[in-house]
Formats: sequence, C-alpha cells, structure tokens
Amino acid sequence: MTRMRALVALLALAAAAYAGQPYDRNVEAALAVFRSGNAGGELEDARDRMVANFKKAGPRYRTAALRGIGAQFNRKLKRSEEYLEVAAETLARCGNAGLRELKQQWSANKSRPTGRRAIVRGWARSENPKALKHILDPGLWDKNRYVSEAAIKGCANFTQVKVGTRKKTLQKLIERYKRVTDAAAGKPAKSKEAQAYTLLKPALNETLAVLSGGENFDSALAWAEWFKQFSTKKLPPLGDTPKQG
Repeated sequence: MTRMRALVALLALAAAAYAGQPYDRNVEAALAVFRSGNAGGELEDARDRMVANFKKAGPRYRTAALRGIGAQFNRKLKRSEEYLEVAAETLARCGNAGLRELKQQWSANKSRPTGRRAIVRGWARSENPKALKHILDPGLWDKNRYVSEAAIKGCANFTQVKVGTRKKTLQKLIERYKRVTDAAAGKPAKSKEAQAYTLLKPALNETLAVLSGGENFDSALAWAEWFKQFSTKKLPPLGDTPKQG
C-alpha cells in the first residue's frame, strides 16, 4: 500500500511537471529575447509572452526570468532607456516578486537617473496598483527632476485605484507641488530649484487635473485649498482619462 501511494505521488509530480512545461518554455523563450538585446516589437511581444505565462511556470523558471530581466539594468549592457522601460514594465506585471526585483534595481541605479526614470515609467505602464506606492516614494521625491517628472506623470495612469488610494495620491502630489514651489521662491531662473519648478509645475497641474476629475488650478496653494474640502466628503467620480507615459 505504501509503495502504491508513493507511485501515485510520483505520477502526480510528473503530471504537474509535464503540465507546466509549455509555460516554462514560453518563459524561457521570452527571457531569451530580453537577453538578446533586440528592441522594438519583438521585445514587446516577449513582454506579453512573459506576463501571460509567468505565474504558471515552475519556480526555477520564474526565478531565472526575474534575475535575467533585472540583469538588463546593468549599465555595461548599454540598454536604451526605452528598452529598460519595457523590462521594468514586465517585472512590475509579474507580481510581488517582480516588484521586489525592481526595488533592487532601483538601489543599483542610484547614480544612473536614466535607469531610475525607466523604472518609474515601467511602474506606471504596468498599471499594477501595488506599483503606485513605489512611484510615490521614492519616485516622486527623486533628486533628479526628470525622474520626479516621470513619477508625477505616471500617477495619472492610476485612475482605477480605490478612492482612498486616489485621495492619498492627490495629497502626495500637492505636497510635492508645495515643496518645489517653496524651494524655487526667490531663486534665479537658472538655479536648479527654479528649473525643477518650471519642469514639474505643468506635469503636476496635468496629473492633478486627471486625478481630481477635471479640476483646473495653476498653483500649489489653489490645489491645496480645493483639496481641503475632502477631509469631510468623498472625492468626485472620474470619467475616462488618457493614459500617460
């Protein structure tokens, strides 16, 4: 009886392994494209193939995929920023494990703004609600104004999140608006603070308009005054909005 049970268990394992083979092969094939450095439509096809098969692939294949795609952020490979955006989006769409890999790559790209901006745009393109918290911190507060701008614009892709999350996002964006406004006050036009304000102001106004349901203000103070009313009532509903990034 014991031998029979062992045989049944062995057959069950073999059947599971066989069932997972198509997913394993698809994940391997998609990873090969990422490693090849090929760009364009082939890379986007690999992204879609990876996302469609990742969850059903075996653990070994999932781990190899995450590490292999994450390795594309190594500056020695000289991948383009557009290439890295697709890699980041792919990881962000591969669940919590993919987000953890991106967090590691963010730390590895501390001295490389283009790498961080690609990660932010990948988070945004994924539309994974769990990625939004990473866009808000560290992305929104990045010391590089172009990375911060990408984070601001990326927030506009998350119109379908829960009302409480949208409210928190509006709050963080208004806080960022206040900080960049205060930092630029009285500074010469060529200062980094003034340049950051000039770059981020239109992005902030546009994204706040999307997430507010169509409000239109032109300063941090005006947005803050508008937002005060929602300490005691719900945010307005949102209609269909265009995606950013």
